Amino acid sequence: MRKIQYGIAGFFAGAFTGLLLSLVEMRIINGQKHPARLFLIVALTVILCGIFGLMKALQIEKKSTNK
Repeated sequence: MRKIQYGIAGFFAGAFTGLLLSLVEMRIINGQKHPARLFLIVALTVILCGIFGLMKALQIEKKSTNK
């Protein structure tokens, strides 16, 4: 149960970090000229950051239970 809680919390923390990074990407990529590219890059950023957050949270959970 604890592993699931850490995984969900890590995924959402990573996804929200990805949303913050996507704000920077929106300033870099011209949304008027390349709307599909902007959507794809923002979606990939959020998904990858969410997965990275999930993996990192599970590593933290594993370290805390092995003490």
